[in-house]
Amino acid sequence: MDVIPLLALFMVLFLGLVERGVSIKCYSCNSSPFQSGKDCAELPDKSLFEVDCDIFQKNYTRCRKVSQTVERVTTVLRQCASLGEEDGCHSRVGTKDVKMKYCHCSKDLCNAAPHIMASSHCKFLLLTMAILAIALTGGLHQLFR
Repeated sequence: MDVIPLLALFMVLFLGLVERGVSIKCYSCNSSPFQSGKDCAELPDKSLFEVDCDIFQKNYTRCRKVSQTVERVTTVLRQCASLGEEDGCHSRVGTKDVKMKYCHCSKDLCNAAPHIMASSHCKFLLLTMAILAIALTGGLHQLFR
């Protein structure tokens, strides 16, 4: 087996696992009728709401999507988020039929999806599949000869 494809695979995996630097791009809007309205909830023209979070100068490293339902009316808020918040979604229920779902992610423009898969899970899955592929093809044996 040729070593060059294996080295290229390792390089792609390495670059995919390295955390990005300072700036992240997120969608920033509020679906309240007094703000962006239903365009924020549905994102028909996503480019309208793209924001480079670095412009806020607050060390934003993640994106956030908040879905809030009060008395069967849902509002969506998309924004930049700070360090310390783990990727994934968390739900909260309050009084008087109030429901909140907070989702955080760490890839550019990742707060568009209805459900945000944690990037650490994606990285783990990618790494596992690559190791399995290399092991099944005997690539590691060839690489370290």
